[in-house]
Amino acid sequence: MIWLALGIMMVSLATAYGWWVVLRTTLLRQDILDLRDGLFDKAREMDVLDDPAHRRARDHLNMIAGNADWMTIPIIAFVLHRGFDKPGFSPLPQSDNPEFQRAIDSALEQSAHMLARHLLRRTFTGVVIVPLASLVRLGRELESQTESWLQQLIMSDAPQQIAAVGRAAYPRVV
Repeated sequence: MIWLALGIMMVSLATAYGWWVVLRTTLLRQDILDLRDGLFDKAREMDVLDDPAHRRARDHLNMIAGNADWMTIPIIAFVLHRGFDKPGFSPLPQSDNPEFQRAIDSALEQSAHMLARHLLRRTFTGVVIVPLASLVRLGRELESQTESWLQQLIMSDAPQQIAAVGRAAYPRVV
């Protein structure tokens, strides 16, 4: 009887975790899309909708939202291990309008912060790593370093590479 109860509990936990994965990815996507929409509103207000930097930043945020399920600690660590100084990482274009460039930079920095929060506080890996790091008083440094890495990642074309690695490693069944 105890094994049946234990089995039911394990199945319940696995089911709940499965739904949590879907929910947390949906929440991240919505946060990123809200940033994208705010950037669009700012571009319309400043009449810079045709700015190449705006189009690239919008595409970038769309790509991050669309591939949120591939934004995992192992895949990001793999791409970061390859290094930003190697071919394949290119910076995003800059806007000629300094005020609008600040808005783009702000949106991309916020997306890095959201992704860090998602990875460190909403994933199983993050929930295990952060408390362990806190035990040795590295929690803040870990969060700060992770956010710094993610800002570099977000400000480059690395998210496309993360999506490519994720799709290659875990092809979706349609």
